[in-house]
Amino acid sequence: AWIFKTLAVQNLDMDIVCLCETFFKGRDTLTIDGYTLIGHNRVNISASAHHGSGGVGMLINDRLKASFTWDIIDSEYEDILWVKFTSRVDFTSFLVCVC
Repeated sequence: AWIFKTLAVQNLDMDIVCLCETFFKGRDTLTIDGYTLIGHNRVNISASAHHGSGGVGMLINDRLKASFTWDIIDSEYEDILWVKFTSRVDFTSFLVCVC
């Protein structure tokens, strides 16, 4: 299933992709050529779960590195992630939330 999703992301050439229900555990991650993952894996997982539970993340196209910096500004709650993007040119910014 992840192979199909990886190809879809690369073929659509999106700048920012928000991921919900990643089901990653611990330090699990996802690698897609041309993208950087900011992940927020759930810590509290049911003992009966075969894989992780919940989890969110953001895939950021590497070409944005030339124009923007980004910082996690809030990840206090499981399954909610706020990232602030700031322009390297004029320092305007915008926020993206995935939940």
